[in-house]
Amino acid sequence: MKFPADLDVFRVLPSNCRDPLGRPALVFNLAAFFQLASRSLDDTKDLILWLDDTMRWYLRKISKESGERTPVLQFVAIVNVQGVNMSSVVRSCQPPWFQES
Repeated sequence: MKFPADLDVFRVLPSNCRDPLGRPALVFNLAAFFQLASRSLDDTKDLILWLDDTMRWYLRKISKESGERTPVLQFVAIVNVQGVNMSSVVRSCQPPWFQES
């Protein structure tokens, strides 16, 4: 899957925006994720792997820039749910074997 140049699934906040424990933060746009992920299961997997690789690269980059011995291994994700139908989110998060009675 080739991702569009204007992919707005997540946005990393500036390096001075950290949580109280010093972890970097990003804003995850759930509506954009669902829009891209709705194409197919393979596209969804590719998107998740791409996001994972991108965040790993970013954490490695800020670890090198910080100069500290301990690398940055975590980040804080702020989830933007604007424009998302929450009932579809709940349905998509349920395991396939789960059925309401």
